[in-house]
Amino acid sequence: MSLTATMQIMPIDALTMRESRATRRVVSADSTLRLMPGVAHDVIVEDFSTTGCRLRSSIPMTVGTRLRLALSGGGATVEADVVRLAPGGYGCVFAVPIPEETFAKAFSGQTIVHAMFEKDPAAHDAPVAESVPDITPWPRPVRAVVMVGCVVGAWVLLGLVVGWL
Repeated sequence: MSLTATMQIMPIDALTMRESRATRRVVSADSTLRLMPGVAHDVIVEDFSTTGCRLRSSIPMTVGTRLRLALSGGGATVEADVVRLAPGGYGCVFAVPIPEETFAKAFSGQTIVHAMFEKDPAAHDAPVAESVPDITPWPRPVRAVVMVGCVVGAWVLLGLVVGWL
C-alpha cells in the first residue's frame, strides 16, 4: 500500500491570519482576472473582503501565482496572490488591503465605465450639434474633368521621373 502526499510552500504573508480576520461578503459576481503579465480571463468572485477573495476560474493556477483582479463597481484593480486551492476555485490574498470605501463600492451594483479621455463624464449626454455643413457634390462634368486630369498628371509625373519625356 502506497501513500502520496503533497507539500505546498507558502509565503510568510499568506500564513498570517489577516485574511480570516476581515469581514467577508458573499458576492458571486463576474469579474476579470489578468495573470501577471497576460491576457484577461473571466472569473466569478464568490466572496471577498478587504484582504482577499475566493474566486472560481477555469484557468489553472498554483499557490503563489500573482494576479490582478478587477473590482467591479469599485473602479479599481488589485494585485493578489493565490494562497489556497479548492475544487474549481482559489483563495487569494491581496498584496495590499483595499480601503473600506472601495470594499463598500465593489461588486455592489451596476458598473459604469467612462472613457479615459473624457474630461466630463456627462459630456456624452450632450446633444449633437446641428451645425453640420451642407456639402453638395460637384457637377458630373467637373468631376469627370478632375479625374481625367489626375490620371494624365500622374502619367506625366511618372514619365518625368523615369525619363520618358
